[in-house]
Amino acid sequence: MTRYPIPELKLPPGEGKRLYGVSLALFALALLCKGTVVTMPVVLLGCAWWQRRKVGRKDVLRTAPFFALAAIIGLVTIWFEHQPETGKIAFDAGGPLVVG
Repeated sequence: MTRYPIPELKLPPGEGKRLYGVSLALFALALLCKGTVVTMPVVLLGCAWWQRRKVGRKDVLRTAPFFALAAIIGLVTIWFEHQPETGKIAFDAGGPLVVG
């Protein structure tokens, strides 16, 4: 099997933390848009394993906030889906809905 190395990015000092925060914020927004994004932390660990053939403690610590956000949003989604009032949204546009 041929392995294709992924080059390391050379970032200015402090830029990595900023980009990490941006990626975490964008992940939170993606979770609010679509629930299937909860699998992304697993994909991140899979990429780490693919590159180095192991998942280290550092990789787990880096993805921990992503797992935490995914768990929180997942639990909130489950809670909302089990509420009887949630699925009943009424739209009143002044008359019957005509499609097409």
